Amino acid sequence: MYCARHLSGALDEMVIFVAGPVLTGTTKLTNRKWAIVDNEMVQKFRCKRVVLLNDLTALGYAVPMLTDDQTMHISGEHAQHRSNGQSLVVGVGTGLMSA
Repeated sequence: MYCARHLSGALDEMVIFVAGPVLTGTTKLTNRKWAIVDNEMVQKFRCKRVVLLNDLTALGYAVPMLTDDQTMHISGEHAQHRSNGQSLVVGVGTGLMSA
């Protein structure tokens, strides 16, 4: 129903970020009772290709595009910052609690 109202034409490709592990083009969401299969989405939406990607993996791929004002060093105020190519992506999700 949403697609019928909002898509003006056919999709060529689709990338879906999911909260859950992706194994061989299939995923079961960790926070919903949904299963998504890439081949079924290709047929349903008549597109050439569907890629399922874990949401935190997708965020990890985006890290190199962030500018300095979009990141935060969490190792301490006086810690020496060394760029070693490593980054940390933290997913708050539904399980984070504060005291």
